[in-house]
Order: sequence, then structure tokens, then C-alpha cells
Amino acid sequence: MAKQTMKDFKLLPGRWIATFIGGNVTFLVLLAMQRWVEAVLVAVLLALAGIRLTLQGY
Repeated sequence: MAKQTMKDFKLLPGRWIATFIGGNVTFLVLLAMQRWVEAVLVAVLLALAGIRLTLQGY
């Protein structure tokens, strides 16, 4: 399972990975500051952005 995940991860373009990691950092910071609403919004926006990039073929 882990090997397959790593293979998929390597196939992802760098831009998507950077967005994903940056978004997760933002998410964790907001969560640490107990800003649940913002954290959830960031997570939703990231999911939508990730889906859109995937559909565009990035």
C-alpha cells in the first residue's frame, strides 16, 4: 500500500505538491490557533483547487 502511494506521489507535479504542502501548513497553523472555521474553509478550498488542477491536467 505504502509503495503504491509513494509511486502515485512521485507522479504528481511539483506545483500540486507545493500547493498541497503549503495548504496543509496553513491548515495546521489555523487549527493550532483554534480557528476552526478558517481551517475548514482552507481545507475545502484546497480540495476544490486540487480537483480543478487535476481536471485541467496539471
